[in-house]
This record gives sequence, structure tokens and C-alpha cells, in this order.
Amino acid sequence: MNRLRIIAALALALVAITAAARVPRADNTFIPKPPVDISAEIDFGRDSVAVNSREVIVIHSSYYAGNDRSRFSRDGVIEQYRHYDVSPHYLITRDGTIYRMAPDSAVCYHAGAGALPDNGRDSLNSCSIGIEIINTKREGPTEEQYRSLARLVDDLAAQYPITHIVGHSDIAPERKTDPWAFSWRRLERMLAPSTRRLLLNR
Repeated sequence: MNRLRIIAALALALVAITAAARVPRADNTFIPKPPVDISAEIDFGRDSVAVNSREVIVIHSSYYAGNDRSRFSRDGVIEQYRHYDVSPHYLITRDGTIYRMAPDSAVCYHAGAGALPDNGRDSLNSCSIGIEIINTKREGPTEEQYRSLARLVDDLAAQYPITHIVGHSDIAPERKTDPWAFSWRRLERMLAPSTRRLLLNR
């Protein structure tokens, strides 16, 4: 009887190990990669004049409004940017891929009318880097997007004298509500300590 119990227990353990092997890897195994440069394909949404001043990072949200099934389409979102002649410097898709849409030195049309809430500085397109995350008002960023965003923001903060990391709604609260369904606390936990102090939403 004991032998049968031992055999049964071993069989159950084998089933459990086999089932566990089929479980997909957890999100915490995702490692962000350097940006994919598609800036040569983007001929809209930015000024022809380059600048050296980069002091603000503005985080946005976008989705493709043309088709609900394709709401997370990278190409659909970019086509919308083309239609409105706007562009961020970076776009992060749902799988965490970072696309560089313009050089950091480009004056991209992403911030629009607005000002920093603590010091009133305006004309932010000329001194900021825009990062768009593909998500909707109800469907927040994925774990992969948060991780990629954190790496990108850390890298930019190490390269430039960044003083503010803000959301679009921080600089234009009367007309903007993005980034949508966004957790600043979650981003803060992923950032380097030296970058965290730059967050407006702490």
C-alpha cells in the first residue's frame, strides 16, 4: 500500500513539473532593448531646426482610433500622427519595443500649448523630449512598456540636464488627460534613484 502511495505521489509530481514547464515566462524576465531607429521614415511632426537644450521629458498616451481591433497598431498610431502633423521623439508599443521617431535634438510637435506647473515655463517643444506609450484610457501600459519607459527615461536623464519628468496633463491640464491609466508610483519604483527626484508626480 505504501509503495502504491509513493508511486502515485511521484506521478502527481511529474504532472505538476510538466505543467509548470508549459507556463509562459513571467513579465519580470523582460529586458528592454535599445530603441529601433525609424526616424528616417518620419518626415512630419517636427521643425527643421535642431536644438541642444533638453531639460524636460513629457510622457503621453496614444492609440489608433480608426479601428477598435487595431487600437494598439503601431502603424495606425503613426498614421494618425502624420494626419495631424505631430510626432514624439519616441514611441513604445505594447510589447515594450521602443521606436525612435526623431533625433533627440529635433523640435517635435508633441507638447503643444502648455507650461510647467511649478515655474510657468512654456514653449516646451523647444526644450523637451516626448515619449508616447500606446495604451487607451481604460487599458493602461503593459509591464513591458513600463520597463522600457523606465530604461529610456533613465538613459535620457543620464545624457541631458533633465529637470522635469511630467505627463502631458501636467503641462496642459485644461485640454489633456494623458498618460491614461498610468501609475507614476510603478514607474518611480523602476527608475534609478537619481532619476526619481526629477518626477513631478511623486
